[in-house]
Amino acid sequence: MKIYRVGGSVRDELLGLKSNDRDYVVVGSNPDEMLKLGFKSVGKDFPVFLHPKTREEYALARRERKIAKGYTGFQFDTNAFISLEDDLLRRDITINAIAIDEETDQIIDPFHGVDDLRKGIIRHVSEAFIEDPLRILRVARFSARFNFKIASETLDLMKQITKSGELNALSKERIWQEFERAFKNKNPDIFLIVLHQVGALSIICPEIDDLISLNHQQLFNYLNDKTINNLGACEIFALIAYLIEINTPHSMLKSLLAPNKFITLAKLVINVYPQVITFEKLTPDQILALIKKIDPKRKKDRFNLFLKIINLLAKFDSSLTITKNINLLMLMIKSMNNIDYYALSLESPSIVKNIYAKKIDIILNVLLNNKV
Repeated sequence: MKIYRVGGSVRDELLGLKSNDRDYVVVGSNPDEMLKLGFKSVGKDFPVFLHPKTREEYALARRERKIAKGYTGFQFDTNAFISLEDDLLRRDITINAIAIDEETDQIIDPFHGVDDLRKGIIRHVSEAFIEDPLRILRVARFSARFNFKIASETLDLMKQITKSGELNALSKERIWQEFERAFKNKNPDIFLIVLHQVGALSIICPEIDDLISLNHQQLFNYLNDKTINNLGACEIFALIAYLIEINTPHSMLKSLLAPNKFITLAKLVINVYPQVITFEKLTPDQILALIKKIDPKRKKDRFNLFLKIINLLAKFDSSLTITKNINLLMLMIKSMNNIDYYALSLESPSIVKNIYAKKIDIILNVLLNNKV
């Protein structure tokens, strides 16, 4: 038996980056031996084991053979004679096909991944790359994360996968996982550009593909702004959904199977930001209804994300009026958060009417003091 550390942790270490996950490949062993050594079996499709102390993943070296469509349509061979090179050969790109012997610190790099790391290139390991449609999304994500160029021959294979129809075999859940990871990293624009370039985006998410075709400069101006680094995946999703809405009304982002909190925030931005733009035209009743919709007191986390997005939108709208409107809204919300509800309950039995009147009074005072 021989054990090697492989994959992302080796790649990140060579790039000088921190990696939380460490994966290992085991050569010359079998499931019975792993279990006798105290490893716990967790793999459903192929033998993967958890280390009894570290809980890190150890997988038996394996070969793959394509037997059906999609990223799950593979048959695996994990016999004890499979070499480390055999295992690395099945991997997607060269920078992910590097191994290290932790006993000697020797780097095993049969496909020149270290050289590609130095050059900043994403390159497929073998022609078997085309057998897994998920690799299109992974390559786009790695290109964005590391700001690496994709080898022209790899781009050609990605286009070939798109034309094959294999993308239709990907589950919406798995597609969303890749989008969410990409939106969490820097350069989400590169992720989308790559998918658009190879024709995959029109199949996976036609709404974003249409936005790039209609108004790519607007989208990339937002996504290239330094402020974007302070936004998480949820905010990026909401921002893109808003840009889709103003270019193609009622399109939303239905193709992506995003969690409810992503969709809720996106709808809030789409429905509320236009009213923030025309804030000075709203009546006090309409402003109060707007604040209730935002629900800043009960939904504090969502409200903070909402503020990040509308401040970015205001910045790109280059409007001092919109910025002022946001500040007025914040003043009103802050004042409403300081309402003494107990004192209001003592004024008269009609507490609901008292609260409503107090909030309207706050809105009028803020508007009057700021001459709106």
